[in-house]
Amino acid sequence: MREYDTNSIPIFETFVIGGLKEKDGYVYYYISVQKHTSGSNNSKENAHITIKKRFSQFDSLHKSFKRLNIVNLPKLPSKLTSILSNTSNNTNFIKKRSVLLSKYLQRLARNMRVAGTSEFLEFLEQDQVFAVPLTLVARGGSFAASRSLLEDITPVEDRSSRTTCSEIADISIPSTKQMSNHTLFQIFCVKDSPEEINNEWVALRRYKDFVELDENLRESLGTDNSTLMEWFPQLPGKSIKFLLNHFDSDFIAERRVLLENYLQELAAIPQISGNDLFLRFINARF
Repeated sequence: MREYDTNSIPIFETFVIGGLKEKDGYVYYYISVQKHTSGSNNSKENAHITIKKRFSQFDSLHKSFKRLNIVNLPKLPSKLTSILSNTSNNTNFIKKRSVLLSKYLQRLARNMRVAGTSEFLEFLEQDQVFAVPLTLVARGGSFAASRSLLEDITPVEDRSSRTTCSEIADISIPSTKQMSNHTLFQIFCVKDSPEEINNEWVALRRYKDFVELDENLRESLGTDNSTLMEWFPQLPGKSIKFLLNHFDSDFIAERRVLLENYLQELAAIPQISGNDLFLRFINARF
C-alpha cells in the first residue's frame, strides 16, 4: 500500500451511472469519476473519466482494504441480494445495486485512509471507457443534472404550473428514527432560497407512506402520460418480514439509501416535484 501526504490526497467525486449486461454475459457498472488535485502552484487541477467495473472487482477492492486493516469501511452491498432478487441480471436488481455501489464508493472517497492508497487510486483509474451506452446516459448524473435534463424535455405549456421544481435545492434521507414497531425515515429538504430563514425542514415518513405516495402518484399522473411513466423511478420493493429482520441495522441502512435515491429521482421530474401529492409528502414550505 502506498500512502500519500494528506495535503496531496486527491478528492474524488464518484457516481455509478448504471449497470448493463454485456455480450460476455456479465453485468458492468459504469462509473463517472471526477478527480480534483492540487497543482504545483497550489492551483486546482480537475480530471474526469468514466470507468466500468464488475461487482467482483468491487468485492476484491473491499477485501484488499480489510487485509490492510482499514477501519470504518462502509458495508459492501451483499452478493446474497441476487438470490432474493431471483437473478443478478434482473433490471430492478441492477438498478438497486447501482445505487448502493454509488453510495459505497462515495463513502470510500471520504475516508482519508482509503483515498490515500494505491489500491483505491488504481481502481478509479483502470478500465476506462470513452463512451457510455445511450440507455444509461439519459438516467445518469446528479439530482441537479437529471432535473435540468427533464426540464429541457418538458413541454413549454406544461412548465408554468410546475415552477416549484427549481425551488427544491436538495432532498436526502440522512438518518432514521427507530420506533417500537416501525422505522421512521427523516427526510431533509433544502429550499433554493438561502436568504430565507426557514429554508430547511425535516419530514418523518414510514415505508408504508412511501408506498402510498407511489401508488397515488402513478394513479394521478400515469393515466394520460405514458412518457412520464418511463421516467418514473421504481420504489424499493417490500420485503417479507419472516425472511428479513426489518429492524436489522444493515437492512434499514440499505432501505434508507434506496428510498433517498427514489425521492431524488422523483424530485428531478418537474411534473412530480410540483405535484401537490409530492409536496404534501415532504411537508414543503412554499
